[in-house]
Amino acid sequence: MNILLIIGFVFIAGGVIGSVLPFIPGPVLSYIALLLLSRVHEWKDFTPSFLIVLGAIVVVVTALSYILPRFTGKQYGASAAGLWCAVIGLFAGLMFIPPYGLFIGAACGAILGELLSRREKKVRSLESTGALVGTVIGILYRLSVSGIIASFFIRSVRAQ
Repeated sequence: MNILLIIGFVFIAGGVIGSVLPFIPGPVLSYIALLLLSRVHEWKDFTPSFLIVLGAIVVVVTALSYILPRFTGKQYGASAAGLWCAVIGLFAGLMFIPPYGLFIGAACGAILGELLSRREKKVRSLESTGALVGTVIGILYRLSVSGIIASFFIRSVRAQ
């Protein structure tokens, strides 16, 4: 088995895992794996136009996944502290109670951030869920794109 193919499998796994973790660009890693596979198969499996369109989709989804939590948080009235604490809570929750901690930690972090940033200690539930909604949507987008790329990768490997 070619070393590039083995590296491609590592990138596919990292891409799918990275789709759930916000600090790892999962779709980008998955796309790199598809490029490595194309190189191994001498560019026969995927057309250049397919790879260009897929690359554009990866860029858009990756950018959206970082913009959406901020946008939805602002739409729901969340403060900057609420948004940052939601991201910190996401990491903490993922480390302590995976995979559910991803959502529980983000929600608790958003609530804590809103409590810390407000003079009155009253937080509306919409403010704390805004960042959570954007984070979940971003994760679903990244996971979908990485999953689709992984399916193309596996189908192409099986065909050879």
